[in-house]
Amino acid sequence: MGLFGKSKDSVDEVTDATLEKGGVLAILYFDAHGNTPEEVEGSLVNMGQKISQEKGVVYALSEIDRAMEAEDKFFSSGAKVRILTDSFNSLVRLCGMYGPMGVEVLKPNEIKIGPGEAHEILFTISEMSHEFTTTMMMKLMKPEERAAFGEKMKRRAEMGKKFIDDNEKK
Repeated sequence: MGLFGKSKDSVDEVTDATLEKGGVLAILYFDAHGNTPEEVEGSLVNMGQKISQEKGVVYALSEIDRAMEAEDKFFSSGAKVRILTDSFNSLVRLCGMYGPMGVEVLKPNEIKIGPGEAHEILFTISEMSHEFTTTMMMKLMKPEERAAFGEKMKRRAEMGKKFIDDNEKK
């Protein structure tokens, strides 16, 4: 038996069907560092579980290395997460959220995207960048500046939603 009690043929069938619909099979590489082997390995296990439950993930299988002692009594480990996503956009979003130190696309051999998916991908990247910048700015602002900034962001979100709605009507 293989993935989640399914035979290898079933996993291959799910993979092939997902790839035919625009899915992507990839390996994400991660590293983690901490004070104890348990802390390091546990963080990678938790991350693998979170990734497997993300929107757009068909399946994710984690392979975690044993933590080894590094410099200054710290421990480090790595993980390979073999992941099948329903689209290239989902893979882009996951890479932005989890920040792997490497990504290897296994299948398909060529990724073709139309203008619609290209817009989604670019919007996803823009949204992640904006969220990061907003989070960093909010941490540095005084309370009154935060309130004014919050209002600006609310207006920006409304404008973005209108822009998307208008484009979808075309």
